[in-house]
Amino acid sequence: MKKTTFFFALALILNNLGCKEKSPSTNKPVENQAQQDLKKLKVENWGPQETPEGTKFNIQPNGLSAMWVKVKGVSRHPKTHVSFGGNMIEGTDLAVQDEAVTFIVRDELIQKSGSYEVAIIEGDTGRKISIGNFNVTKN
Repeated sequence: MKKTTFFFALALILNNLGCKEKSPSTNKPVENQAQQDLKKLKVENWGPQETPEGTKFNIQPNGLSAMWVKVKGVSRHPKTHVSFGGNMIEGTDLAVQDEAVTFIVRDELIQKSGSYEVAIIEGDTGRKISIGNFNVTKN
């Protein structure tokens, strides 16, 4: 009886230390939901990826620049947003669809040359999906 209690307690301790549960049929680690969701996420393409300083790109009817990301699996939570060089893009400047995310890039964000990380941050999970770096080149 004592051995059974000891092994049960040991199993609980190991599980709480982050050891992965194993599937009884395959004896392989079982992935949690977050790991499964991450596998579903796939960035297929995005653009534009560069522009000269102060030069608008992919100009929309409102006169502002816009970018697109072809991606599946992004949460459509109302607080999901894009980070462009650390500047948050949200609200009416952002649209999250089933297979794409599109967003406005304000003129002030492309005035100075440099490389700016583009990432999507999900509002419900906080998961950050790095898309790539947008390059603003010198004229």
